[in-house]
Amino acid sequence: MKIHYFLVFVLSLNFVQIVNASGSKAGKPPKESVDACAKKSLEDKCHFVGKDGDKIGGHCKKAGDSSILYCFGDMPPKEVVDACKGKAANDSCEFVGKDGSKLAGVCVKHDNAPALLCKTN
Repeated sequence: MKIHYFLVFVLSLNFVQIVNASGSKAGKPPKESVDACAKKSLEDKCHFVGKDGDKIGGHCKKAGDSSILYCFGDMPPKEVVDACKGKAANDSCEFVGKDGSKLAGVCVKHDNAPALLCKTN
């Protein structure tokens, strides 16, 4: 669940190229998050069931310059935030993923986030 939250959160922030748990590149919001806002308006509450079966809640946001809405997860996982405590933007970071693997990245700041977040490479 936590890796999926992280991926949704990072995708929502920057639409960066990230390899998700299934190994596919993600340059757009996951289909489940788009489907969750199909009949909703901007900023409506939403939720969807992630690939691991966990419920992810958030708010409908606009996907870049398109008219597509997707469900933006409200909270990044604690591990993603904790990995950057006491660090500066662009510092290296790492945390343990749900599957027990060590994930490395770089600390980034986003306007909507209360703290730096560890974005995986």
